[in-house]
Amino acid sequence: MTNPTQTPAGRPAPLPRKTAAAVAAGTLTVVLGAAGLAAADGAEPSGSSKDAYASVAETVQVVLDADGKVSASRLLTQVTASGDGTVDLDVPSPSGLRDLNGYSAPSVSDGQARYRLSPEGGDVQTRTVGEFDKDLPVTVEVDYTLDGKPVQADDIVGRSGVLVATYHIENTTAAERTVTYTGGDGKEVTETIKTVIPLVGTLATTLPGRFTEVSAPDAAVGGNGRGDNQVQWSLVLFDPVGAPTADVSYTAHITDGEIPATKLQLAVVAPQDMATTRSAGEQYAAGAETGAALTEGATQIDENLLKLKDGAGQLLAGLQKLSDGASQLSDGLNGQALPGSEKLADGAAELSAGLNEKAVPGSKKLADGASELSKGLNRKALPGSGQLAGGASKLHEGASDLSAGLDTLAGGLTTLNGKLPGAVTAVNSLTAGADRLLAGLGAESDAASLIGGAHKLTLGLDNPGYNPANPATYGAKQGVDAAKSGADQVKAGLDDALKTGGSIDQLAGGVAALKGFCSGLPDPTACTGTANAVLAGITGPDGLRAKTTAASGGLAQVSGGLGNVSGGLATAAAGAGTIEGGLKQLKTGVSNPAATADTSTWGLKQGLVGLASALTEAVTGVGQLSAGANAASAGGQQVAGGAGQLSDGAAGLHDGLGDAAKGSAQLADGSQALADGLTPAGAGAELLAGGAGELAKGLAPAGDGARRIAAGLAQATPGAAQIEDGAGRLSTEGTQKLVEAGEETAATFGSKYGQIVALNERAAESQLAYGNVADGADEQTSVFSYELAGANAEPQDNLLRGIVALGALVAGAAVAAAARRFRRAA
Repeated sequence: MTNPTQTPAGRPAPLPRKTAAAVAAGTLTVVLGAAGLAAADGAEPSGSSKDAYASVAETVQVVLDADGKVSASRLLTQVTASGDGTVDLDVPSPSGLRDLNGYSAPSVSDGQARYRLSPEGGDVQTRTVGEFDKDLPVTVEVDYTLDGKPVQADDIVGRSGVLVATYHIENTTAAERTVTYTGGDGKEVTETIKTVIPLVGTLATTLPGRFTEVSAPDAAVGGNGRGDNQVQWSLVLFDPVGAPTADVSYTAHITDGEIPATKLQLAVVAPQDMATTRSAGEQYAAGAETGAALTEGATQIDENLLKLKDGAGQLLAGLQKLSDGASQLSDGLNGQALPGSEKLADGAAELSAGLNEKAVPGSKKLADGASELSKGLNRKALPGSGQLAGGASKLHEGASDLSAGLDTLAGGLTTLNGKLPGAVTAVNSLTAGADRLLAGLGAESDAASLIGGAHKLTLGLDNPGYNPANPATYGAKQGVDAAKSGADQVKAGLDDALKTGGSIDQLAGGVAALKGFCSGLPDPTACTGTANAVLAGITGPDGLRAKTTAASGGLAQVSGGLGNVSGGLATAAAGAGTIEGGLKQLKTGVSNPAATADTSTWGLKQGLVGLASALTEAVTGVGQLSAGANAASAGGQQVAGGAGQLSDGAAGLHDGLGDAAKGSAQLADGSQALADGLTPAGAGAELLAGGAGELAKGLAPAGDGARRIAAGLAQATPGAAQIEDGAGRLSTEGTQKLVEAGEETAATFGSKYGQIVALNERAAESQLAYGNVADGADEQTSVFSYELAGANAEPQDNLLRGIVALGALVAGAAVAAAARRFRRAA
């Protein structure tokens, strides 16, 4: 087995673990929250028993032509170890690796490269490069139009017009995953979805100054201080936060046209590691729980409404029966019993007159009157009393049904009244949650909040309002620029000394003149020897000129490295500003300070407050309806009791009239005997006349009361039908739709939360571009860098540019390591 070479003592120390992945990625210093960087501070995982800490960082560099065709792709791997002990790692790798440290590369067997590093209390690292022979996760297509006509990149060189460049970027890593979540009905739902490896990053290009009227939707556009425009888009290539595909473009008026180079940089980032997507995942989980609670509450409300509908149906049936009985009672009393009683009173009066005034001479008339009385009782009074008894019985049955229906109605409304306050409480809890989210987002003035922290980070990286005279106001970029300016000034002084006729040439000329002076001495040997030695110290291979030249070259490298750092810090500040803007947009979505009465302008919090108000009004209305139903139930019981008493009285009346009918028959048969007893018969007739008159007077108000009962019940029946219809419609058009909305909300948020979980899993499985290390690596990160060549009047070779770019990556790593060692020494 071949061991990769470690960085020997005396060479620049490697970067700490916190920036190892950034060095491997070259210029990719910020990709939405420092994706692809190692764990903060390089601290070992909590509870780790390892003596050494190992990290693996990979960068896939893809070289494309200006039209998006891939010409080469290679894999740069950096393995770093620190601490004590020995680290053995098997890293998935292609064959044919080359060691960038300049020594032997690790051996590759069965697709695994074996690395062995022994940090011995310090930091060691090794870097290799090889061809990337796997499928790339992202495809890039570029289309160009000039003055509205499709063209190729080379066709634009040297021409003028309106250029539109469109980049189509697609995440092609979609794979099916099974997610499980709880639906609105409380049951577990299993769903198969397509999800991609979560990738975030930037697409950036620099448009030359002769590109005017530049328009780049959704991009950050700014000058670079040299007359050019820097254009950068931020990309989130996964659902539900972004989309697997992105189409971005810029439009410009060009003269002497060219296509500038473009760089796409991407990193694998788990949503749980990004503040914005982590917050979205938490909101999806909370939304699923809220949808389930809403569905449960709406289902209970709907069940109670159906109970109300059934109770109203029973009330309607009872009212209809009661109305029929009351109508029959009114017809019996007013149409038959009352006229019969009036005739009975008239007959009894005539009987009394006949007995007392004409009894002896009118015995015949007495017999005739008795016969008429018998007919009236048997043919009219007795049948009328039978109808009265039947109507009273039906009235009693209807009143009983009415009482039962009102009881059911009151119970259903009481249950409904108890459930609605729970829904109000749930909505208020959601409103409180929105307030907590707003407090967490905060404002620029609050450094402890998300927005305040992002604002402070932006100014810390690049403070445009700094005071040149006060270094305490510098951002990181201003500090690096000041250091570069000092290095440039020192180099300029050295270059002036090296110029022809400069101070070094002047010094050499003086020594030469001294040699001429020596020749005039009596013994010039010693003087000449001394002059020659001084001249060699100035112009010799290790003399003053050679050392000054080396120092100038070293300062040039330092100045170039500082320039690269300054550019990286500017890119980092732009990324931090993008994060700050995104947090402010999220805050507006939660609560829109410019919201009006138009609900389309509302944020989440305004919507929840409106819902709580509507539910509170519903609680008040249902409470009033419940109180009315309880009062109606008590009245229904009283009506049932009175109808029962009326039924009993009507039955007694019928029995009495039956007896009277029999007596009238006997009276007719014994009229002769009555004639013999005229005196006692006259007294009885007077009593009969008085009783018949009282009967007629009593039946009159009873008939009027029966008519009023029938009329009142006829008015109450449509109201009961409206209650039954209204409860049914409220169930069908209201609560059932609320149940459906709750189930849909729970399903939607549950599915999206499941998608976030699946994205986290795919990110964990794809930490390294070529495949994760199975065992021994404390940290694994990867970055993809797509470099699209430009098209201009100078012939270029894409492959050559890719090799040069790779060399720049390696050189950048070395410069950064040297800078770190310099800081430690300082």
